[in-house]
Amino acid sequence: MAAYIREARFIEFSGEYHLPWENDSDRIRAEIAAFVTGTHGMLATNRFLTTVQFLDIVGSTERAAQLGDTAWLGLLKML
Repeated sequence: MAAYIREARFIEFSGEYHLPWENDSDRIRAEIAAFVTGTHGMLATNRFLTTVQFLDIVGSTERAAQLGDTAWLGLLKML
């Protein structure tokens, strides 16, 4: 297959399985990244994954307006 892909190289890995999550997964991922990016170096990054959760309490806007900020926050703390 590599012969039909421009600038591709055939790389044989040792082991029984050749799935990215089996055997030498770091090397397999590095070779794929090198083919796609043209470089073998891993880029250093300061990125991290963050999850933000938003909740919507039905009728909360109206209830907060009725109670006022202080009472509404007190009610939420009790939950």
